[in-house]
Amino acid sequence: MTEKGFETRKLLKENSTGVLSTISTDVIGYPFGSVTPYCLSNNLEPLILISSIAQHTKNIIADNKVSLTVFRNDLDDVQANGRVTYLGDAVITDSQEDKDKYSLHFPKSKSYFDFHDFKLYKLSFKRIRFIGGFGSIHWVESNDYFNNNSLESSEKRMIDHMNDDHGDSIISYLKKYKNVTTDNAKMLNIDEEGFYVLANENVYRISFKEAVKDAVKAREVLVAMTKQDQ
Repeated sequence: MTEKGFETRKLLKENSTGVLSTISTDVIGYPFGSVTPYCLSNNLEPLILISSIAQHTKNIIADNKVSLTVFRNDLDDVQANGRVTYLGDAVITDSQEDKDKYSLHFPKSKSYFDFHDFKLYKLSFKRIRFIGGFGSIHWVESNDYFNNNSLESSEKRMIDHMNDDHGDSIISYLKKYKNVTTDNAKMLNIDEEGFYVLANENVYRISFKEAVKDAVKAREVLVAMTKQDQ
């Protein structure tokens, strides 16, 4: 696991909207940008749900080479903000696992799967350009980006435990790390680098400072997060 891979995944996981660039069919050879929601599949490739009547979908059908640019916007100087440009091939996925993952992150999208003109696409990895700010610029290859989720076998048990027995802790995480106030929150996913929480009809990513190696370490980190700043 490399540092640049960790930072790249962190940025992609902490955001849910990007600029999708496709190759225009109307103005031949020119890039066409559009804003689109996304989430990451279980194997860390972006998932986008798009309509066949959208211009970017028409472009993809003609040439499926795309990029997805995702950036932070918490600094006044836009060029100092971290950003990722994910390059890949957009391919339709009929995987139920992918559909479930997208629906989990975008609950309102469930009905769209019943519409024939909406398809779920997965952006198959080609390469990533990561810019962490001035002086931190890298190409990220597949061996940097992809990693195994060390919590995969225990994820459901951990999520059920947190939601059933520690709902107050989840609420406190949101307040402490995202400045979000709510009286109802639910953990959706957890992996070795952080977890997702649903509250107020929005999904929030709370990252760990560093990856955890197993469920025992994850529990230690979660307990520590309720007591002090991570």
